Amino acid sequence: MNKKPLKMAHAGRVHCAGFRENSPEAVCDSLTAGADIIEIDVRKSRDGVLYCYHGFPWWRFVGAWGLRFFSFATIRKMTQASKLVEVADVVRGELGGSGGSAILFLDIKDKRVRGAELMKICDGFGEALWIAPCNFRYLKKLKREVGEGPTYVYNFYFLFVRWGMRRLVRAGIGVFKVLPWQLSAGVREEASKLGLRYACDWDREGNVWEML
Repeated sequence: MNKKPLKMAHAGRVHCAGFRENSPEAVCDSLTAGADIIEIDVRKSRDGVLYCYHGFPWWRFVGAWGLRFFSFATIRKMTQASKLVEVADVVRGELGGSGGSAILFLDIKDKRVRGAELMKICDGFGEALWIAPCNFRYLKKLKREVGEGPTYVYNFYFLFVRWGMRRLVRAGIGVFKVLPWQLSAGVREEASKLGLRYACDWDREGNVWEML
């Protein structure tokens, strides 16, 4: 188990200024800066292309839901978004094809994304591929579709953490997020007993994670 805080490149960026979000250039810079986790936001276009886009500031994030009704060519003109395959190939190339010591963290924003589509692009990363939607039922569905290999992350927060941990164990999901104020000694101890790992955001940008 790793108790060292991990540096997460949120939306592919360690440095928020100077690089377009979720872009190959941002990922290259983040890997050079020593990022432990490359977090990428994954969406699906009308014509079935998996692409990388979060949307900053908040009104672009809200408006990003409507991008599903456009082709990728149109989305790229509107947002300069990159394809998931373009970003994954950068990580694969930088880390020798096996995921190396860095983690490719896929924050999936669209429940239309299927497990087979992800693995066609991201095969070969093994446990260094983290599949991390914020919907628990959808996460279980992806796990059934993909099977063993990747690490599955519940990318949201439980109001009642201990109850949530028991749900994760039953579903075979090994990592969850926890808020700093929820991280009591009791939660740490129970997570350890259940064989779960947690991730805790320690800064406003979500770029520093404590992992257990």
